[in-house]
Amino acid sequence: MDDASKKLTSLGCDSEGLSPCCTGSIVHCPGSSISYFKDEREVFNPAKLELIDSSKNAYLFQGNMPETEDSQFAYDVLMSSVKSHLEAMKKPLSDNPILIDVSFVNYTTEAEALNLEIEWYKKNPLKGCFWGYPLVGMALDPLLIPFKSVRNILLRLLDIDGIPKLMDKLQELLQSTCPQTTIIYMHCRGGVERMGIAAACYRMQFLGHSYQVATSGKSNEFRSMIRNGIIWYAFYLREVKGISTVGLIEGQ
Repeated sequence: MDDASKKLTSLGCDSEGLSPCCTGSIVHCPGSSISYFKDEREVFNPAKLELIDSSKNAYLFQGNMPETEDSQFAYDVLMSSVKSHLEAMKKPLSDNPILIDVSFVNYTTEAEALNLEIEWYKKNPLKGCFWGYPLVGMALDPLLIPFKSVRNILLRLLDIDGIPKLMDKLQELLQSTCPQTTIIYMHCRGGVERMGIAAACYRMQFLGHSYQVATSGKSNEFRSMIRNGIIWYAFYLREVKGISTVGLIEGQ
C-alpha cells in the first residue's frame, strides 16, 4: 500500500476512495431511505460555501451540491473556492489536499446526484473519500408532547436521524493527523435544510452556540421534519449530554 492509500485508509476510506458505508452505487448509512426531497438539480454555488470549524490541518465546510452545469462533479471549482476562503483568512492549504465529501443526498429520490459523487471518487480514489449520511429529519414534533415525556424518550432513544453518529464522524475527521490538508465538505442538494440540521447540531455540540444562535432564529422557516430534527437534537444535547449552552429551545 503506498503512502497516499495509507492516508485515505486512516480516514476510513477504502482503496476506491469510498467510505465503508458505500459499496458501488448503493450507500449503506445511518438514517432513513425515505425522503420527501425531490430530485431537483442544483449547481454548485460558491456563495453558499462557509467554513464552520477547523483544526491544525483540517477544515470543515458547508455548502450545496458540488455539481457543474454540465452534470459533472465540481471538484475544481469547489477546491478553488475553498482555497480562496482559506487564503482570505491566511490559513494554510497544502498541495494535493484530501477532500472528504460528506453528503446528505439520499438514495431514493436523488440517486442520480448521489451516483455522480460516488462515481467520481471511484475514478479519483487518491483525491479523498465519500461519506453518505442521508438526513430527513424527525416526524414527531417534541413541542407537542409533555416535556417530561421528551426527556424520557431521549433517554431511551438509540438514534436521532443518524445525527449522533454523524457528529462523532465529523469530529473524528476534523482531528485527523493526515499530513495533507483535509477538507471536509458537507452538503445536501440546496445547502439549506438538511445542511441546516447538520450545521446547527454541530455548532451547538462543539462550538458552544445556543439553539437560537445555531439556527439563526430561522428554525420556523424549515420544513416541519427538518425543524423537528434540530429541536430533538437540541433537547438531547441539553438534557442528556448536559450541554447547558444550548439554552432555551423554542421557549422551553
